[in-house]
Amino acid sequence: MKLINYVKGVVVKNNRKNKTNKENGNAKPFMGKKTSNLNRIIADYLFEKQKNHILTEKIDPRDHEIIENAMPAISFVSQFDIDCHKENDEYNKIYSLLKESKVKMVLDDELVRIYEKNRMHTLNYLYIRRGKVIRVILGEQLQNYKCIKKIDPNKSNVILERCLSKATSNDKEHLKLLNDAILKHRHHVFMLKLRASLFKTEFSHSDYLESAAVLIASPKYQLPELMRLDDAWSAFPLKWHIHNKSISYGRAVFYAYKDGDDLSNIFSQEYSNGRFEKINELVNSAYLSPPASHMLCSRAPIINEVLLCYRNNLYSASICTALPVIEGMIWDFSKEYHALSGGVYCDNDFTKITLDSQKETSNFTVGTLLKQTKFKEVLNMEFITYFCDELYNERNPILHGQELECFSLENASKKIATIEYLLTVAAGFHKLRIMKKFDESFDEDTKKRLLKALDK
Repeated sequence: MKLINYVKGVVVKNNRKNKTNKENGNAKPFMGKKTSNLNRIIADYLFEKQKNHILTEKIDPRDHEIIENAMPAISFVSQFDIDCHKENDEYNKIYSLLKESKVKMVLDDELVRIYEKNRMHTLNYLYIRRGKVIRVILGEQLQNYKCIKKIDPNKSNVILERCLSKATSNDKEHLKLLNDAILKHRHHVFMLKLRASLFKTEFSHSDYLESAAVLIASPKYQLPELMRLDDAWSAFPLKWHIHNKSISYGRAVFYAYKDGDDLSNIFSQEYSNGRFEKINELVNSAYLSPPASHMLCSRAPIINEVLLCYRNNLYSASICTALPVIEGMIWDFSKEYHALSGGVYCDNDFTKITLDSQKETSNFTVGTLLKQTKFKEVLNMEFITYFCDELYNERNPILHGQELECFSLENASKKIATIEYLLTVAAGFHKLRIMKKFDESFDEDTKKRLLKALDK
């Protein structure tokens, strides 16, 4: 129940930011309809440059420190996390100390002691987990590795690297995640730095001290890598869904799954009362419109029909329309990806693909395209697994009239979430490419002149 209330809160908050026409579901394009897409992209590029310029060169160092303290709370803590901590005695003690310290504008020494103690516990946990993974990777070489490490650490590293080359992909991933988490934790990278400037931070929509108290009580919340190391992660069915969401949202959904909560309506809650702000914004994105992309030229009206049917409780129509849209978007995105990055198709007619094995084939499906070509690099593997194992297998029985029991609110919501995911990935790919191209095209003098003009 806590999770569902949290999801509702996120949706309502986003709804306040984006007022849309509920009759046709069309979002207002950025900078107005008459402005060309190219000008919208250039304006976006200049805005990003101006923002970075302000943060790196113009902002007062004291204000920069305040922002650094605010970012972990914004990124890592949700109301769901706060609610889960409110019955924790240490959390309540920390919160009281933070409030007292804010009145005095002086950091209480006890807060520093508690934070360092909890940070040390987290670091020890990471080292223990890493040791277990290394033991599995070394296997029969464990004792040999231990003996040689005392005499010649460099030689022992050679043994580890040799065993690592033969390790499973899962063990390799876990070791990398642990090494990254340890490095981040030891050097406070993107983590809360407990300073008096903490008390100069104010959030209009929440109590920032509650968020800070969560991070002090549970420093591990600042390490999203720990989710992927959890034993329950491999069976978690919504990995693809949380991939493009905030870290705090993703953790809330994952822990709710671990606790055995019913997540069957997680998608319908996100789109309750016909709220499609994010997907409308993407459909109108300059990065998914010519000249950046042609993927939505004929599909934007069809996507609006999917949303319109959903809003009118016509779930069978919404699902049956969404399924070919989803697959068609994948095919067209793969062609755009190939045109810009190469390595997927062998000919200009897109009739042959190059497999990971470097073999060429004209006998391929969308599953082959996703799993066995370079195109999988741009799509999250969890999404590919979801698409190939669930959605693709569901498609034919539905479209051939063999499956009639799946036309539900939740299934229609899931299909819309899938469309939103693909649009998010495609828009992100094109934006990154275009921003990089602009950076390469403009020399430093031109960039400085543009920033100077914006400052006036």
